[in-house]
Amino acid sequence: FPMYPGDDIWRYLWEGYIQLQGFSPYEFPPNATELIPYRTEWWSLINHQGVTAIYPPITQLGFRVLAAITPGVVLFKLGFIVADLLVGWLLSRKFGYQQTLLYAWNPLIIYSFAGGAHYDSWFILPLVAAWLVFDYSQQTLRWVKSALLLGISVAVKWMSLPILSFLVWRAWRQVGIGKAVIVMLCGFLPIGLTAIQFCHNGECPLIPTGSVFVSYGRSAELIPHLVGKIWDASRKVNWIYLFPLGLSGIWLLLRSKTFLQFAQWYFFVLLILSPIVHAWYFAWIVPFAAATGNWGVRLVSISTFIYFVLQYNIAQDNFDWYLTDGQRLWLWLPFLLGWFWSNE
Repeated sequence: FPMYPGDDIWRYLWEGYIQLQGFSPYEFPPNATELIPYRTEWWSLINHQGVTAIYPPITQLGFRVLAAITPGVVLFKLGFIVADLLVGWLLSRKFGYQQTLLYAWNPLIIYSFAGGAHYDSWFILPLVAAWLVFDYSQQTLRWVKSALLLGISVAVKWMSLPILSFLVWRAWRQVGIGKAVIVMLCGFLPIGLTAIQFCHNGECPLIPTGSVFVSYGRSAELIPHLVGKIWDASRKVNWIYLFPLGLSGIWLLLRSKTFLQFAQWYFFVLLILSPIVHAWYFAWIVPFAAATGNWGVRLVSISTFIYFVLQYNIAQDNFDWYLTDGQRLWLWLPFLLGWFWSNE
């Protein structure tokens, strides 16, 4: 908890703070001239100052609520820790304390939320709740409840959106098209309701698609790095990896019988295909290991700390943000070997 946070925290504070001043973080990047009078003493620490907000609406509302109390690191950390503890509580109720330790005492989890102050615990909490309701509840309303919970997860971080397709597909196959439509609507309801306040003149600029960071930013990537070695032009076009991700999603839809099966394989494919990977992204897949004991997840919870060589390089005035092949191998190989060993 006393650890100095990652640099994302300053954007969280800023985006919550400027909402209280009447500005939308989706319309004004931190370096906007309109926001000069509101700059704080920590404003210079905000990353990607020329890029508008990338975090979804519920996340922005969470930042706003915390900033209304006080725009401080300690409070924001506490907000992320509470969600983290609730995830552990949910897992322990279903799988017991021993299996839950793989999440609760996981060094990556402890760093990501209590240390680095990354907000991803807000994303993981409704995702885990949706999983447990869908796979383990026998209630007649489990379709609606899991869809709403997953919808909240999507409205916190976009990455869980493809999982909604699994819920819709299973509803269609098992119950019928009417239930599938209801599940889809419930899944989009949270983001629809919370995005309204950020939409003006028929536009909802929730994703800065024109930014260089979104278009061809790179960080500790695996497959895009390997592709770039034989096809240099691919380094400037991140969108091409949506195609293999989409094909993998279709394959998973046809093969997966449970939320757990789809979600853990989807996140695995997403991580190895993503052009931008940060250490805490692996935290998304850790809760599912409480059920499976997956060795890939266990090992990457340690090997992912090699990522912080990038931060060390910056401290040495090396701003390339590039892992060597050896460093990349040590980060990814334990994950891949452990994953396929557990899923052979």
